[in-house]
Amino acid sequence: MKHAPYQLSPVTPEQSAYLHIWFDSQQDLDQWGGEGFQFPIRALQFLQQLYLPGTQSYWLYQHRQRVAFGQLCDRFDCNHLARLLVHPDSRGQGHSKTLIKGLIAQGLQQQPQRDFSLFVYQNNQIAVQCYRQLGFVEAEQPGIADPLLFFMKLSHKQARQLLKDHQDANLG
Repeated sequence: MKHAPYQLSPVTPEQSAYLHIWFDSQQDLDQWGGEGFQFPIRALQFLQQLYLPGTQSYWLYQHRQRVAFGQLCDRFDCNHLARLLVHPDSRGQGHSKTLIKGLIAQGLQQQPQRDFSLFVYQNNQIAVQCYRQLGFVEAEQPGIADPLLFFMKLSHKQARQLLKDHQDANLG
C-alpha cells in the first residue's frame, strides 16, 4: 500500500508556535526536548529554547497536515537530529521514519561527508527501536555521559544506502 506523498518544509519561528499544543505535560515536554523547556509553555521562552544557533527546524506534511517535526543541527561534528516528534494523533503510522529519512537527505545535501547522530532516552523504547531499524547504533556519548540517554550514530555511507534502499523500494 502506497503512503500519501510527504513534504518536508523548513519551519519559521512563527509556525513553531503551533508546536507547543502537541504537549500535555512537563513529562511529555522533557521526553521530547530535554532540559530547558517549561510547562505550561510560554511562547517566547519556548521559541528561544527551540531555536539554538546552527539549528534548522522542519515540518513533515502529509495531505497538507503537519504530522511531524524535527531539527537538524551542527553538533558533535555530525549532522545531529534533534527534537523529533510525531503529532499525537499521527503516531504508529511510520511518520517518524519518513521524517528521519527527510532530515538525513537534508543533512547529506548540506554536509555530505558528515555522519548522523541523535540522543534518545533509553526508556523511550519505541523511538530506540525505530532508530535501530534505520541503522543507528549506540556510540560513546560526547562530553559527560548521561546514564538515561543513548547517543546513537549512523555513518554518512549508511545514510546514503538507507535513502537509496528507500528510493528503490518506492520504485518497485
